[in-house]
This record gives sequence, structure tokens and C-alpha cells, in this order.
Amino acid sequence: MKIRIALLCASAACGSPSIAADPQPFAPAPFQLEVPRQPAAIVDHPVFVESTLSAEQRQLLKELKPGMTRKQVEAHFTADAGLIDLTAERYYLTGATLPSHQVVMLAISFKPAAMDEAAYADVQRRMEWFRAHGGDPRAPTDVVKEAGAPFASHISID
Repeated sequence: MKIRIALLCASAACGSPSIAADPQPFAPAPFQLEVPRQPAAIVDHPVFVESTLSAEQRQLLKELKPGMTRKQVEAHFTADAGLIDLTAERYYLTGATLPSHQVVMLAISFKPAAMDEAAYADVQRRMEWFRAHGGDPRAPTDVVKEAGAPFASHISID
């Protein structure tokens, strides 16, 4: 049963609020979990001003492409601390500190090299694959699937 509280008057002279029972029974909407096609970590971040970076740093950002291995990425980018998400991880450009004492960060999605595309595309199958294969969730042979737009952020520290 839903309870409705109505304040009839804002002054103390009016007395207390009235409480009335709603005859309609409360039925919550069914819960559905929808997994976004693109991880939230890859979108919705403010973009930084690229002119604050050196030409070499801008080139490194442009060279980051799907198909690169984690080992190639980690030659110039450092993994941010915090929880590891199996859909996207935060990396920051090593040595690129902005005037605001922030770093240039971006989210990168990796696929284990041994995982087939069908398993990667289906979240449930991806989780089953990780449970079945165990191993290193951050193997150097993992392959970049996509990289988000760079954004300015502070480094997370565990």
C-alpha cells in the first residue's frame, strides 16, 4: 500500500500534515539490467585541450589503434589504479602532466588474444570464458578493441 503525505499549510498554525492511504497497491516495475554496447568508461568525459601536449605526446595518442597489444600500449601509457573492469580500463599517458596537475587519461577495451570474437561480443559468454580460462586478466598479449577519447583526470591511487 502506498502512503501519500500532503502538507496542506506551511505555517505551524495549520497543524500537522495529513496522511492518506492510496487505494492503489504499489507494484514496482520489473527490474531489467541492460548492458551498454559501449562501456560507460569510454564515453562521457570532458575532453582536454590538445595544445597542452607536446607533438610527440599527440602522436602517441593518434597511434593508439585497435589491434595493438597491451604490451605495446604499456610502453607509453600507464594503467590507472582502482578496480579492473573487464570491459574497459583507464590508462594515462606517461609523462603528460597538464597545467592543472591532471593527466591525459583514456579508457581502453582489451580482448584476450585467445578469445574468439563471438565470446567477446556477448557479455555472458565473455564472463564464462574468463571463468573457464582463468589466467592473467591483464596479459601482455591482450589486444586493443577500442580506445575512448582522451580526457583530463587525476590519477587513482589504491
